Amino acid sequence: MGRLILLLGVVIGAVVLIRRILSISLPHQTDKIKKTNAEKTPPDETQPDTIDEPMLKCRQCGVHSPKSKGFSEGEHFFCSNEHKSEFLSNTNKENTS
Repeated sequence: MGRLILLLGVVIGAVVLIRRILSISLPHQTDKIKKTNAEKTPPDETQPDTIDEPMLKCRQCGVHSPKSKGFSEGEHFFCSNEHKSEFLSNTNKENTS
């Protein structure tokens, strides 16, 4: 029983010692990581908080997209050329029926 308690004490002591060693070396590593991440990400000034471009709703699926990224047909706006084609083909089918 005494050996078991002694072994348990040695294991706990080793765990505490390893944690202390890691906690001393860890801040240096996190500083390096922060510096590396700061170099990779551009400053906040280049990323505006707001977009001055209007967002329009796709007539086919309802998703909002920037006006410059979408497609227009008359008064209708579409998020993709495929949705524009689908809408126009459905409209043409309805008109011919």
